[in-house]
Amino acid sequence: MPMEDMLKVRNDTHVLAVVAASDAPMTNAVLGGVARWFLDVEIRYPIAEMTLTPEERSRLLATVTAELFTAFDTATKSPMSKENFAILASTVDPLWREISGLLASQFNENFEDDRIPVEQVTEYVRELVDRIREELGDGGVQDFISQVRTDPMTRAHMRRIGVDPDQIK
Repeated sequence: MPMEDMLKVRNDTHVLAVVAASDAPMTNAVLGGVARWFLDVEIRYPIAEMTLTPEERSRLLATVTAELFTAFDTATKSPMSKENFAILASTVDPLWREISGLLASQFNENFEDDRIPVEQVTEYVRELVDRIREELGDGGVQDFISQVRTDPMTRAHMRRIGVDPDQIK
């Protein structure tokens, strides 16, 4: 990841941490500013909501978002090699999953707004595969299925729209 992008992630996670540590509402704009950096993190929707008091949730959210910011802030102090990026991802991806769990009701509400209705998923997938077949042939369909099975970004996108990537055949 270029250092310019790493600085942007650091700044976005800083805003998230500041909002989490304050009385300010956690808006979709703030969440979206950080979520865009985690598009490859596969999360199953709907997210199970943690049974916490509002105070516990707030305290944990402040702690976890501060840890996320610190990880990115530290990462900006030196060049980002592929190895260092992998280490960073192994630290920040679980933190993002924890933030998603702490804010499950908000993420789930956004998911419900964006998802393909359950009764239309099969038809959506069939039409998607048919369109790929028309444009790229059977090889294109096989490439798509392979990508859905192996590419983290594609898998996570499918989950965000309500499609189980493991059900695409």
